[in-house]
Amino acid sequence: MDAASPSTAASIKENERRCFRIIADSLPSISVRLVRDDPRFGLSRRSALCNGRSINIIQIWRSRQCRIRARRLLLYFFADNRPMGHSKAEKAESHERIVTVAAGVFRELGIDGISLADLMQRAGLTHGGFYRHFDSRDDLVAEAVERALKDGSAVADAIAANPKSTIGAVIDAYLSLAHRDNVASGCAVTALANDVARSSDRARAAYSRQVVRYVELIMKLIEALPQKKRRAAALAALASLVGAVSMARGVNDDALSREILKSAADDLKARLA
Repeated sequence: MDAASPSTAASIKENERRCFRIIADSLPSISVRLVRDDPRFGLSRRSALCNGRSINIIQIWRSRQCRIRARRLLLYFFADNRPMGHSKAEKAESHERIVTVAAGVFRELGIDGISLADLMQRAGLTHGGFYRHFDSRDDLVAEAVERALKDGSAVADAIAANPKSTIGAVIDAYLSLAHRDNVASGCAVTALANDVARSSDRARAAYSRQVVRYVELIMKLIEALPQKKRRAAALAALASLVGAVSMARGVNDDALSREILKSAADDLKARLA
């Protein structure tokens, strides 16, 4: 694109300022002031402060000949969640907070159990800032599922690293009332099974990796069994653990819920411990 002449460039800037004033005047409840220009690739972008937050409010496309007339005017009100000049560290912190909150909420309410607006509110951020961190809801879901499963990996790694760990202790912990009741911080393999089945390949791949990780851990803890039988026994044990907790959470009779957990624990320990 040929560079615009000084007079043409000045006219374009004046045209942008006029559009900016029209927008500002039409929004008297919002405090808006111009802070910088950022022309790129023939696009003259106007950034502003809106109620103390950074927003991209005006974009004007010029013709290839850089004529004065604006080809198109778009208004953007996607507020950033930090003041102007925020650091990458602050953005990373907000991103981390969103993923952490989503990982817990998705386990507790399900992937479709909360809107983006409510999720962002729980994270202490505005809905408009979501797309500064993720291209889509699916991207957040995949990352949150990975985070929830990663939390489970940390627990599994701690068990594997402890030479005193036993399969009986793992069974008791997994089939405990505390695990049944604390869904948001519980095992994501149980909490997210149904949701992940309808989710993206990325989320299902992360889920599959965690299932394999748990099977490997259980195999290590049942070394008394013959080598050829360990994998099948570990898969059956994991399926029993996940199924028992899911059932115990689903029924509306506390006595029955407790009975499910105890029966599963007794059966598994009789076969494996």
